[in-house]
Amino acid sequence: MPSARVPVVAMDGVAKTYPGPPPVPALRECTLTIGAAEFVAIVGPSGSGKSTLLNVLGLLDTPSAGTYRLLGASVAELRERERTALRGRAIGFVFQDAYLVAERTAVENVEVPLLYQGVSAAERRRRATALLEELGLSDRVDADARTLSAANDSAWRSPVPS
Repeated sequence: MPSARVPVVAMDGVAKTYPGPPPVPALRECTLTIGAAEFVAIVGPSGSGKSTLLNVLGLLDTPSAGTYRLLGASVAELRERERTALRGRAIGFVFQDAYLVAERTAVENVEVPLLYQGVSAAERRRRATALLEELGLSDRVDADARTLSAANDSAWRSPVPS
């Protein structure tokens, strides 16, 4: 848990431009500070940079300019392995699309982030099952992931190797 004095997120002049030609400015200079226990909503019209900002905040993409500190760590100074570890410890995502591994069960999909954190198999299963129970999905623990959404089969993706 971060100190009350150290912001969870501290961005100063963060921008993202995708290379061209022509270069595409996806996020204009953004300054943002988010403290512990604060709730923030990011809203705006299509094309305004919301997804780019979230990708930078979530360490899925790197800023082209500015400084970004997450839990006091300067993101620019981290190697990819360190960014991945920080993302795994500090950030959770709920994607608009169903990013589930279709060939796995519901509980196996919930276990994926814990696998990358090095949590033992027994502890992964315990935590994932408890979370599904908390969400009212205890009857779906062993369900094929494709049965968990109304999305049609063409919408399924496997972002991690099965």
